[in-house]
Amino acid sequence: MSHADEVITDVNRRRVLTRAHEDSFTIAWDYPGRTLLEVRILRSPEGPAASYDDGPDEGQELVYQDVTGSFRDAGLPPDAPYHYTVFARHPGDAWVRWGEYAR
Repeated sequence: MSHADEVITDVNRRRVLTRAHEDSFTIAWDYPGRTLLEVRILRSPEGPAASYDDGPDEGQELVYQDVTGSFRDAGLPPDAPYHYTVFARHPGDAWVRWGEYAR
């Protein structure tokens, strides 16, 4: 096995950290390896998303889709409940559900 084969990221292995603030919610993540993962975060005041492609008809709003290691949802009304559903994938592959988090 070459070194290149050893650094491929398993999209199912991850660590997600969340922190609620008075007017914001932060989600940070990391994963082993060197390959970039694309992360998608949906937000709703009603509940978690059932699927990565849920949209406004399902009460979900796409608030983040990129490859960086964190997202901060700022300017939220104090004490307003929100549900965040996080999905990840290798670019072009199928989305994998990483979890549901609430503020």
